[in-house]
Amino acid sequence: MRTGEVVADLTRLYDGGPPYLPELVEAKRSAEHGLLPADAPGFGTLESDVRNLTGTLRAAADSTRLPDAPTARRALHDLLVRTRLDPPPAPRVRHPGTAGAGRG
Repeated sequence: MRTGEVVADLTRLYDGGPPYLPELVEAKRSAEHGLLPADAPGFGTLESDVRNLTGTLRAAADSTRLPDAPTARRALHDLLVRTRLDPPPAPRVRHPGTAGAGRG
C-alpha cells in the first residue's frame, strides 16, 4: 500500500518483513501442509509479529493514496464485453510442406 502496487510475492517483501521471513517461505514451499520446522520462531514471536505487521498494514491503509474502491470497474466490464462479442481472429497455423500452396 505504501507504493500503490499490489505485491503478492512474499519474496519481494523480505526487506520489510521479519528477519526469519525467507526461512519461513522456504519451509512453506518444502512442506505445503506440514508442520513448521523445529527451528522456526515460537508461537509468541509469530503472534507478536503478526500483530505488529497488521498494525503496519492498517497504518499504510490509512495513509495510502489508493482509492477506497476500484475506479476502473466500468472500463474493465466494457473491455470484457467487447472481447467476448468480437474475439480476435485465431492465429494462422502453418503446416510443414504447405508454405506457398495456392499462390500463383
